Amino acid sequence: MLKEPTDNPLDGPALSAEVYYLALERIKTLLGSTGDSPEDRELIDWATIADAYEHSVHSNDNCSAHLRSAQ
Repeated sequence: MLKEPTDNPLDGPALSAEVYYLALERIKTLLGSTGDSPEDRELIDWATIADAYEHSVHSNDNCSAHLRSAQ
């Protein structure tokens, strides 16, 4: 049985692009699930994983751009 999502964020930088693309495929499959179903809870979990990865990638891009402009 799936656990409810927690407020504990995932470690985005530790997630690989492969996991991110797996999450996106699973999200596409689960879209349209009814509320409060196991599929809906799974959708929330995959979306949390995708968000953590996207946030880490964008944060790294911003840091890299900042470092390049400081040189």
